[in-house]
Amino acid sequence: MIRIAAKIAGVPEPPLPTPGWAVRLAATGLDLIRALGIEAPAEGNQLRLSVRDLYFELGKAWATLGEPRISIEQSIAETYIWYKTHGYL
Repeated sequence: MIRIAAKIAGVPEPPLPTPGWAVRLAATGLDLIRALGIEAPAEGNQLRLSVRDLYFELGKAWATLGEPRISIEQSIAETYIWYKTHGYL
């Protein structure tokens, strides 16, 4: 997904994965910055979530709702446009 997101955003892919400990350290830094009343581009919890191993079983959702109607590429592109339009990027 990182490769797809980088292509859509028009930026290079990160050359190496960022270690989890570095992401958690940055998250703590963001928490401190926000606690001081300084506006930050993200919340610490957003970063912490990005390094968690999350797995979901989609079988029940697909059986009930049907398979996705749009590709992951289109979904990421639409999300990117929304974030950009609303000033989050």
